[in-house]
Amino acid sequence: MKPEKSAPALPPERLILPYEQWLTITEPDYFAQTDSSSEAHWRAVQASSALNAYLNTVSLIRLGPDQLIKLNGGRRKQLWTSGALEPPLFIAADVYTLTPDEFATLSKRLYTEQLENLPPHEMVVAVYKELGLNLSSERLNKGFITEALNIALRGKPRAQQDKRSIREKQDINITKAIGALQEELLALDGLNLKPDIFVTGVLAAALLMVALDKDNIGFFRRLNNLDGQVSDEGLLDPLEALLSVLDSYKGKRITQVRLQLELCGKTVKAVLLWNQGRDSTKYWTKNTLRLIDYLPYIREMKRKKGIHEANDL
Repeated sequence: MKPEKSAPALPPERLILPYEQWLTITEPDYFAQTDSSSEAHWRAVQASSALNAYLNTVSLIRLGPDQLIKLNGGRRKQLWTSGALEPPLFIAADVYTLTPDEFATLSKRLYTEQLENLPPHEMVVAVYKELGLNLSSERLNKGFITEALNIALRGKPRAQQDKRSIREKQDINITKAIGALQEELLALDGLNLKPDIFVTGVLAAALLMVALDKDNIGFFRRLNNLDGQVSDEGLLDPLEALLSVLDSYKGKRITQVRLQLELCGKTVKAVLLWNQGRDSTKYWTKNTLRLIDYLPYIREMKRKKGIHEANDL
């Protein structure tokens, strides 16, 4: 038996609104990404008076008698308000009535699609907003932390992961990753991190080590302040040793991937030495830091946070 065909959809309600009134209608999270057509497309449309009705027609959602929400028109609004296109006097709006549950489902799908289509750093910034994270430091607030998250949670950048393995087959879920490390991100953001010090490998180690012990934030505070010390005998404390490593890598001919992995390992080593205290025979060193296998510390951190079984982290 063939399934019954659904009844044809009812035509939408049509409203004619002053442009200024349309501007005040509620905009959901996905709104800025609506209207996938380029500026050039809308300029070409505006150049043809026969297409004015198309240019000035948008869609709205009605959730109740007095509640309207924008469904599309994001790109056109940007062009109109910036002066790139001349705004119309009136907007024609096709209005579709949805239940709250239908609207919630639609919003989730459109927002997810929006995130998937964003560049990685813009996706991170969108997740900050979704989670209510207000990060102010230049190093973190622009969202360039995706590879640091990969190293902190999996030990290596995404391009180096084995996509045949169960643990590394999926991309890291950025929303879950930032959610899991949001306390550490906020703590580090409060230091106003210097971007030239907290490069990807160092930032990854900072997230990892502060997640393991919040008191480790003291090490990174001093690192950010360039507060290393040299003894009277010319020995370097762990902070100065790490700063020396960072300086030595500036002119080193090495791939970025290897560079960041080495910096992560050496930063973890520096924190461990720092925690041993000034009286430890291992605290002071003549040479730069040795690499350490930090994967056991990642496993420990994941167990501590209860995310060790998540295949998307």
